[in-house]
Amino acid sequence: MSLNKSWRTTTIGFLGGVIILANELIAVLDTSPETNMSLEAIGMAFAAMGIGYFARDRGVSSEQEKA
Repeated sequence: MSLNKSWRTTTIGFLGGVIILANELIAVLDTSPETNMSLEAIGMAFAAMGIGYFARDRGVSSEQEKA
């Protein structure tokens, strides 16, 4: 898959995943014992990145994407 064909969807999915991972990183680095890391949130972050990578923009056809 070429990133220059569906770059909008890829970017949004990647940024969504990075935001979730950054939030969990804060929980790991926090010294407070009340904050815990969530493995479910980390899984959701990687799922968002995967969906963003494999999804196709609305204006991109199968022929343009070479799918």
